[in-house]
Amino acid sequence: MRIIIMLFVLLLSFSSVLASAPPPKYDLVGQSNVIRFEFIDNDIPIKGEFRSFSNVHIAFDENNLSDSKVDVEVSLHDKEKKRSTVVSNNRYVKKYIELKEWLDSTIYPYSRFISEAITINEGDQKDKYPYLARGQLSIKGKTLPATIFFNMKTDDHLPKNKIANGELTINIRDYKIGTGAWGEGISDKVKLDFYIVLHQKESSIVNTD
Repeated sequence: MRIIIMLFVLLLSFSSVLASAPPPKYDLVGQSNVIRFEFIDNDIPIKGEFRSFSNVHIAFDENNLSDSKVDVEVSLHDKEKKRSTVVSNNRYVKKYIELKEWLDSTIYPYSRFISEAITINEGDQKDKYPYLARGQLSIKGKTLPATIFFNMKTDDHLPKNKIANGELTINIRDYKIGTGAWGEGISDKVKLDFYIVLHQKESSIVNTD
């Protein structure tokens, strides 16, 4: 009986350690990471993307969402090359996106999202995006609440890698984007979606042997 009790206590202790373990941390890896955007200009869809991430700090555990965190900063302007980092087949996007009426990215070269709470998605698109990240999104010097719908799954071929994809929709007028005559005919709503590949940091791997 004493042995059974000791084993039970050890099992409870082990479970407690696992439950209290902080979420593993991840680094961005590879060349396929991207944030895409799409808006409507006089009934014509306009698309573009950003592939330059300046800072990424992600800690995630589907069994410990309360301690999971996301802090992602995207570079909108290359200071060395003195040009926007936007990628688009539309020459007007590449030409005008840095104007003060748009992103004004020479003055505000970064956009940043910091999560405040990550939870299970119980609403729209919950099958496609099982998680929600609620936090603050900063664009063009203005910071406002934002909610990202996302999924995070383990890479089938690289178990230490996670693949994250998701989306959010913002009102560009809230960030003073597309002001004046430059914004005529432009939709208020802009859809953003992303795809990123993450690798678990060695320092955050918990050894349970």
